[in-house]
Parts: sequence; C-alpha cells; structure tokens
Amino acid sequence: LAFFLLEPLIKNAFIETEKPIVVIAQDNSESIKIKGDSTFYNLTFPSELDELTTSLEEKFEVATFTFGSEVKDGLNLDYSEKQTDYSQLFDEIYARYSNRNLGAVIIGSDGIYTKGKNPLYSNTKLKTPIYTISLGDTTKFKDLLIKEVAHNRLAYLGNTFPLEIAVTANSLKGSPSKLSVSKNGSTLFTKDLFITNDDFLEIVPVMLEARTPGIQKYSISLTPIN
Repeated sequence: LAFFLLEPLIKNAFIETEKPIVVIAQDNSESIKIKGDSTFYNLTFPSELDELTTSLEEKFEVATFTFGSEVKDGLNLDYSEKQTDYSQLFDEIYARYSNRNLGAVIIGSDGIYTKGKNPLYSNTKLKTPIYTISLGDTTKFKDLLIKEVAHNRLAYLGNTFPLEIAVTANSLKGSPSKLSVSKNGSTLFTKDLFITNDDFLEIVPVMLEARTPGIQKYSISLTPIN
C-alpha cells in the first residue's frame, strides 16, 4: 500500500524503424506512345519498371502510381489518358506522405502537361528530391495553342479588368490566325495574328468590362490552321 501511495511512474519506450518511402509515378497519357516504339512501351518498359520497383523494395518502402487526368494506385499501363495533370499528382503525394519519411519521388513521363500548373512550379510543398525517367518523342510538331490566360480572381461591377492571353505556335511561320474572346455567343474582342517564326509567342492584352454580377464564363479561341 505504501508503494502505491508514492505514485510510482512507469515509462515504456518503443522504437520502430521505418524504411524511407520512394514513390514511383508513371505518366499513362496517350502522348507517351505517339511517334514512339509501341513494342518498347507495351512490353519492355513495364518489365524494366517492375525490375526497378523490386530492386528498390530491398531498402525502401515503394509506392506506385499512374497519373493522367487523375491519379491511380499501381502501375497498370495502357497509355489511354487524354490529359496529364502534374498538380494533382503532387497534391496526392503531399496528402499521403507529407508527415511520413518520404525519401524520393521518381516520375516517368514525356514532360507534356495539358492540365493544372506547370510542373516546374507545382512542387512547392514537397521538400523531396525528384528524379525523372525521360520518355516519348521530343520532336516539335506543328501546333497552335492558347498556352496560358492570366486574370484577376475578382472584378468589381462596372469596372474594366485585364486579361493576358499567351498564344504560341510551333513550325507555322507565315500562317495567319485570329484570337477571339466571347461570352454567351457575343464576341467581345478579336485580334488578327500573324505567326512570324517557327517558335512563336505573343502575349495579347485584353480589357473587358464587368457588366453582370456573379460568376461569369468567357470563351477564348483561335481560328485553326490546316
């Protein structure tokens, strides 16, 4: 009884060793196989990726994902995704492993992104080394696109507000196009563009008026080139 009156304190210490985590994320978009060796990407590369995973599992806890328009567990490759979103990939990795012992991220991709932020600026939250496996064909094809649209999140009713539209073109020197901004079928702005070189970039400033309250939807388009 005297022993318990002294209120003894018992401490137990448990030590658990956790392997560092390595994430392998593979781009599953269609662009990987365009102009590429389909036999290599369908047979050889998945086998080599499995060998890499197996060798890393000896020292690390390995987590595998495929990504395109969304992130999926595992390495089930069919190169069928229509879009590539690195932002969602990095957000998913951060959500799962931000408080874990994440040692490295390995990404296999051609570097093309069609959705979300530029991957160069998407990894701000992950303080982890990223290693890349370069895939696909780096040849630039003829293309015309709206690369980016910069705008304010809010505009006050009755005020004008700016847009900055980045138009790029590859291998289309000497071709004309027209940029249009419209809303509800009504054209608000147009500009004729003349592509002056094969690596073309033009930033087009646009001023619009906030005439209606609430969330507004604007459409930005370019006339196509054959």
